Amino acid sequence: MDRPLIVLVASSTDALILARELPVFLASDIPVLTLPDWETLPYDHFSPHQDIVSQRLRTFYELPKLNNGIVILPITTAMLRTPPTYFIEGNTLDLSTGDRFDLELFTSGLTRNGYRAVETVMEHGEFAVRGALLDVFPMGSEVPYRIDLFAGDVETLRI
Repeated sequence: MDRPLIVLVASSTDALILARELPVFLASDIPVLTLPDWETLPYDHFSPHQDIVSQRLRTFYELPKLNNGIVILPITTAMLRTPPTYFIEGNTLDLSTGDRFDLELFTSGLTRNGYRAVETVMEHGEFAVRGALLDVFPMGSEVPYRIDLFAGDVETLRI
C-alpha cells in the first residue's frame, strides 16, 4: 500500500472500537491513526476536551508523513474543514539539547495559545516554570516534557 486507507465510521464510539480492535488483525508495522470528532456543537459555549484537541493535532501532524496505514474517522469529522499542512508545520516545536531557548518568549506564546500556567503539569495544555525548568504537556503529545535550561540553552529534555 503506497498511501493510507481512509475508513469512515458512523460515530466516535465506532472509531474508538475499530482503532482498538484493528491492530489484532494487522501486521505490527501498519500504523492506525484516528481523527476524533469534536464532540461539541457549533453553538456550544464550551471548547472540546483538550485530549480530543491533542489527538486531532497528533493525527494532522502524522498524516503528511504517512505512506501507508489506516486513518479512521467518524463521518461527521470527514465533513468538516481541516487546517492546512503549513499551519500544523508552522506551529510545531522541534527542540534538541544544545538549542537556544528563550523561556520568557516561549511561555508567553504558550499563554497566547491557551495553555494554562499551573503548579504541577497533569493535562494537555498546561505548563509550569520553576527557575530554569519548564514542564509542558504539549497538545499532540502522549506525555509531558521537562526542559532543563542552562544559560539560555536546552541542557536536557526528559519525559
